[in-house]
Amino acid sequence: MTHTWLSVALFVLTAFLGSASAQDYPARRVKILVPYAAGGLPDVLARVVGQRLSEALSQQFVVENKPGAGGIPAVMTVAKAPADGYTLLIADVAQTVRKEAMR
Repeated sequence: MTHTWLSVALFVLTAFLGSASAQDYPARRVKILVPYAAGGLPDVLARVVGQRLSEALSQQFVVENKPGAGGIPAVMTVAKAPADGYTLLIADVAQTVRKEAMR
């Protein structure tokens, strides 16, 4: 499970760094939502990735934990957010399926 989260984090980091040179993204603070309580592996992963992205892109990446109800509050927040890349979700397969089902 740890390797899965690390793989996802590296993929996200690579995707952002690759596209950052061609765009002005991010021009403002980016929110990373975690559907789990603070202190767990997803939270730590989000904070490490957020810190690295902040350093690499010179913009603030803020981690916000929205635990409870099987991750639905976090997924709904992201699903309702504008599709502009300023609200991200650290999720596992269950949250991804929920997000698609709630559209």
